[in-house]
Formats: sequence, C-alpha cells, structure tokens
Amino acid sequence: MNVAARLGLGLSVAIAAGFAAYSVRMPLPWMMGPMFALAVLSLAGAPVAGPGKIRPFVVPIIGVMMGSRVNSDMFSQLGDWVLAMVGLVPVLGVSALAGYVIYRKVLRMDPVTAFFSAMPGGLNEMYMLGAAAGGDERQIALAHATRIMLTVSLIAVVFGLMYGVSTGGGRGNWVTLSDPGLRDYIILAICAVLGKVAAHKLHLPAADLMGPMVISAVAHLAGWVQVPPPSVLVNMAQIVMGATIGARFLGMQARAVLRAMVPSIFVTVLMIGITYLFALALTALTGIPSPQAFLGYAAGGVTEMSLLALAMNEEVAYVSTMHILRIILIIAVAQPIFTLLRNRLR
Repeated sequence: MNVAARLGLGLSVAIAAGFAAYSVRMPLPWMMGPMFALAVLSLAGAPVAGPGKIRPFVVPIIGVMMGSRVNSDMFSQLGDWVLAMVGLVPVLGVSALAGYVIYRKVLRMDPVTAFFSAMPGGLNEMYMLGAAAGGDERQIALAHATRIMLTVSLIAVVFGLMYGVSTGGGRGNWVTLSDPGLRDYIILAICAVLGKVAAHKLHLPAADLMGPMVISAVAHLAGWVQVPPPSVLVNMAQIVMGATIGARFLGMQARAVLRAMVPSIFVTVLMIGITYLFALALTALTGIPSPQAFLGYAAGGVTEMSLLALAMNEEVAYVSTMHILRIILIIAVAQPIFTLLRNRLR
C-alpha cells in the first residue's frame, strides 16, 4: 500500500474514532479518539500513516481559536502569572529528578538517555539534544511520546470527572460555517498565516500555535473580528493532532512499548501528582483556579494542554504562555545542566 493510501486509511480511521469518542461523551473526543485508535493500529502493524505533515497546517486554526478567547480582564491577573512562572522552576526540577531516578533505576537506561527522557520538554527538542549527547534517540522519543499521550489521557479523564470537560459539541458553543462573514474569514485567515510566518521568522517556540494566537488575540481585542473559527475546522484540527500523537508509535514493537510504558506510567502519575501539589500551593497563594494552575504546570504538549484549557473553560492564554515558557526553560538549561553533571550521573 502506498503512502497516500496509508494516510487516507489513517485519516479515515481517525475521523471515525473522533465521532465514536464523541458519541460516548469521551472528554476531548476529537483528539483522544483518534489518538487511541492510531496508537493501537500503529502497534498492531496496520497499514496506516499519521498526518504529521498536515499538522503544521491545522495547528494555526487552534491558535486562532485560542486567541479569540483572550479578553482585557486577563491583564489584571499578570501579577499572579509572574508568581506562577517563578513556581514553574521547582515544578520542572522536581519532576525531572523523579523521572530520571525511575528511568535510570527501573528501566536501567544509560545516564544520557535517562536524563533527556526525564526532561519535561518537547519531544522533538529532547530527541535532538539527547541524540547529540550520545543517548538512545529511539528510547528518548518513546519515553516522551508515551508521557504526552498518558498525560493528555489521564488529565482529560480524571479532570473531566472532577471538573467536567466539555465534549466540544454543545450547540451553545458551536460556531457554524455560516456564522463568520467573508470579512471575518479573511481576517481569521490573515491571523493564521501572518502569525505563523512571523513566529517562525522570530524563531519562537511552538510557532505554529503561538504566532496565530497572538495575532488573533490582537484582532479580537481590537474588535476587527468577533467570531472564532468554525467549530468543524477546529474539530478537524484536533483529529489531525490526535492521530499524529498516536502515529508516533508506528514502527515500534508492541512488546518494547509496553515494557517502556509501565515505568512511564509511574513517571507520568508521579509528575501529575507533583504538579497538582504545586498547583494547589499556587491556588492558595494567588487565587488562580486549581484546574487552570494545574494545566499550566502539567507536562503535556503546548497545544494539547491548551485544548484541555479550552474544554474546561479555563484561561487559554495563561496555559499556553506557561507551556511555552516551560519549553524555553528546558531547552535553555537541559544541555548546560547535562554538561555540568555528566560525570556525576549514575
């Protein structure tokens, strides 16, 4: 089967899984349904391909959606945000240390691979840094792919039960294709394209998401446009994102993944527990709602955690800002810390 046919089959399964997940009211169904379906098919060796090459074209839609949720009331909370950013440092430090111990002692990874597997940064960044330092890039990629999938899944399910995650299908929040006018579509498209290009030119992290979000926020705050992108486009973007996460397991042996997944579950649950404790402390100090504080600290993907914030009706700008800062911090300090501690890592 050629690549186009494999991609077509993968997308067809992802769309069907999204509708199935929605029908059973799974939290964040349009992303989680495709994610689980493609992960299972990938490990089973089915002839599917993930839409990874499509992802950069749909993430800006999510960014524009997030920007539409920004409002002027957020600026009064910037003082609390600063304290939350300071708290991000110990959250990352404690989580990374706990992850390193488990990967090193339980999975018996070599020190380099364990170090970059435990860093709560982006998959691609840790993969490249770890490979350059001499680590096993396949194990690093597997560790981060597993962490992201488990983090998104556990948070969506647990917090869905605790706080009520919207399925994204309520008619009250639904934006039809006819709701935006021609002028609105033009402005929304400009936000997506201009934001993405500008963010890449500035070498910003999560450029496909951050640039469109910022430009969209400016456009909505200025009153140039007052509607978000149509819901069907946002849902399709989520389907592509979920399928991309699940397809990261393509070519991996199910036995190897399952062997790595057991300690990864411990790492993920431990990180979530640490994060939740810090989030409760932040809530006590600042009054930031605990779900919002938690989503800002949880070590999932930037886009995935921001989507959870959308579903839980929390401040998307806060959550995405915290995760972009997380990635910047990890990229900035991971290599220097590793160089400093390389001879001491055991």
